Amino acid sequence: MAKQKGLIKIKGTIGNLSFYTTKHGDVVRTKWGPDRETRKNNPAFAEADRNSTEFGGCSASGKVFRQAVAELISGISDSDLNTRVNSLMIAVKNLDEKSAHGKRNVGMGLVNPKAVNLFKGFNFNKNAPLDWILKAPYAIDQKTGCITIKGIAEKGAIKFPKGATHVCFCGGWAKIDFIEKKADIKISGVKTLPRNTEQEDVLLKPKTAPKIKGKDLSAAPARSKAQRTFVVLKIGFLQDQGGKHYPLSDTKYNAAAVIGVG
Repeated sequence: MAKQKGLIKIKGTIGNLSFYTTKHGDVVRTKWGPDRETRKNNPAFAEADRNSTEFGGCSASGKVFRQAVAELISGISDSDLNTRVNSLMIAVKNLDEKSAHGKRNVGMGLVNPKAVNLFKGFNFNKNAPLDWILKAPYAIDQKTGCITIKGIAEKGAIKFPKGATHVCFCGGWAKIDFIEKKADIKISGVKTLPRNTEQEDVLLKPKTAPKIKGKDLSAAPARSKAQRTFVVLKIGFLQDQGGKHYPLSDTKYNAAAVIGVG
């Protein structure tokens, strides 16, 4: 890649040369790949265009999914999260057996029962899978978004990282429409417990149900399955300093995962 030098800097395209600015300075390179007319009229590019269209739809669905749970999973450290979410969306899209190639999408992929298993157990922090941090059993009510964790006081129920004096729990109940690209989430209160707690159970319940404004889908059962609810559990760790609780500086042990899909 060539770099521009001199007093006059060019931005844009001249012939087959593209001039632009990067963090490395002003650069120029030759244009590559077929032009728009060639792609439009040459059937050899039809397959690539169909794949590109589906990939774009998966990226948009992944963005909706991440934004829906963004408030809940704040403080989660995983630099590969976007890539892993996109891979999840592609896997769900591939389950769409009703749409033609080039029009397959995540929403219609969710019509396939196998899609639920792809979402369930998805960890937002690959470095701290929920089942590695939480050993206590839990139950989910998908109709209310309620999470009940039992036996918290038992030895080994929570895997505490070094320096943590408290653990906090929070639940989220999200509703996402992957066709309309709409979402809503309701989050429970945060429950904080000391490391040597004597409390046996933790109850996390949102006050209201998530809602999405839009069409009544009751008469279209296949389409309605593109609109799903997700229960997400988050666990974080705190450190007591002078009677106040502060998030642990090392956030790699904070965990969050999809534990229910309805």
